[in-house]
Amino acid sequence: MNFSVGYASITSHVFEFNKPSLKLHENVAKLNEIRLESYYINGKLLNMNIYSKTNSLVKVKNY
Repeated sequence: MNFSVGYASITSHVFEFNKPSLKLHENVAKLNEIRLESYYINGKLLNMNIYSKTNSLVKVKNY
């Protein structure tokens, strides 16, 4: 992933039934976090994968 445009982090949410998008996310650059959440939508339980990548060059200030 190229952070040269100044992004600090990127997060995407992909439903489990979206197989092409899941495959894309799993093949992309090293991700910092992959998390699973579940939601009821129209009476169906759907799983969602949440992918995130953080730019290691960004310094976070603790106040």
